[in-house]
Amino acid sequence: MPVHIDDMPVDLDSGPLGEVLLAAQKRMEPQGRIIVEVLLDGRTIVGDELVDRQNEAIDDATLNLLTANPRELVIDTLGETHRMLEAAGEQQAEAADALQRDDEATALERIGEAMTIWQQTERAVSESAMIMEISLDSLRVDDMTFSELTAGRADQQPDPPARAAQGPRHRGGGGHASIRVAGDQYAVAEGD
Repeated sequence: MPVHIDDMPVDLDSGPLGEVLLAAQKRMEPQGRIIVEVLLDGRTIVGDELVDRQNEAIDDATLNLLTANPRELVIDTLGETHRMLEAAGEQQAEAADALQRDDEATALERIGEAMTIWQQTERAVSESAMIMEISLDSLRVDDMTFSELTAGRADQQPDPPARAAQGPRHRGGGGHASIRVAGDQYAVAEGD
């Protein structure tokens, strides 16, 4: 069972995929790296398939693992998330313009795209926090945890056509939110 980590051959005991991955991760811990991609015989294994195949013996297969520094991965992910949120803002503005032109189909399409970005953003923030071992529920905004803020968020929003007609929201300068991190409270200015 040939195993490569970041294109370097490594000697690991053969066994089920899950055990080999665990051994590889333990090997990478001293370097502060985590496995970010699993390729089995050149094919990427992700999500449910990775879970479903964890007990599968990989004796004759070639396993390639790609790793990353968690901090760098999170910085890159959050940077991309920021760009995605800017795109969501543009899509919301386009939706508002489309509604002004009575083009409901385009408006709903743009709103759907923006909502998808917001869902991806929530997942990216949650996964980034998990990678960095940060409990988002230790962060408090207006005495609410991250889970409380995001739970049922879609149910609390006006229906998409009505929301799009309002246009993008802008907050005036000078507003502040209170954020509590592990008992310490910080005031954070809210900008546009």
